[in-house]
Amino acid sequence: MVPRSGGMLPSGARVPLPSWLSEADLDIYAGKFARSGFRGPLNYYRNVDRNWELMRLSKELRSRCLHCMLPAIMTWLSRFPEQPSTSPI
Repeated sequence: MVPRSGGMLPSGARVPLPSWLSEADLDIYAGKFARSGFRGPLNYYRNVDRNWELMRLSKELRSRCLHCMLPAIMTWLSRFPEQPSTSPI
């Protein structure tokens, strides 16, 4: 485990940044994580399989709902063709 008071690196050690990460970018990320911590990103990573499953189910439900509502929307628009901006979509 890494001690709370120290860190993984010796005090004052500098690690070279990769070419795709600037000091300004690193400062932004460090500020965000200092404010909110790592709990959210870690929980997302731990739950990534379930998130994919929920996204798949959500996509299936949305497609089923659209197939059910499409005839109703077309009927509604055929009755009120002069007001398409007030459609329920």
